[in-house]
Amino acid sequence: MKKLLRDAWHAVTGLKAGDSQRHHNPVAESPDGDHHLQAADSAFEDALAIHQAGRLPEAQSAYLQILKLVPEHAPALHFLGVSHGQTGNLEQAESLIRQSIRLLPIPEYFGNLAMVLDRQGRHDEVIAARRKAAELAPDNAAVLMALGDTLVAAGRSVEAEQPFRAA
Repeated sequence: MKKLLRDAWHAVTGLKAGDSQRHHNPVAESPDGDHHLQAADSAFEDALAIHQAGRLPEAQSAYLQILKLVPEHAPALHFLGVSHGQTGNLEQAESLIRQSIRLLPIPEYFGNLAMVLDRQGRHDEVIAARRKAAELAPDNAAVLMALGDTLVAAGRSVEAEQPFRAA
């Protein structure tokens, strides 16, 4: 289970477990910031496990507690947004995921944004989010395939050839 959490942490933050977001978070500039950030990172691992167990209200509460400690904790913002998407609160999901992207623009965050936008029927924005993810991860076959699939679904098969070939 710990390995799964470490892998999930790395996938969603771009950081290894135990690394802080110091370069992404102005709170960490203060001496108290280091302590708060370490506590938030540790609490995030617990919140993610709760989320993965499907206990969404409890996970949302845990993410909110983290955000009280470190308001710009990108992974907590992101997964709070993902959880809102899972419960159908798509506007809140989009807002939170966009906030996380402003703090930590990684391909996985753009992929989750694309899923929320897709559920809202905003196909041009889905393509834009998938393109951004592919730009950030040009060697990631899953990201490229998702872009290709999205283009095909939008009736843009010719455009889809490039990401499919690159994958």
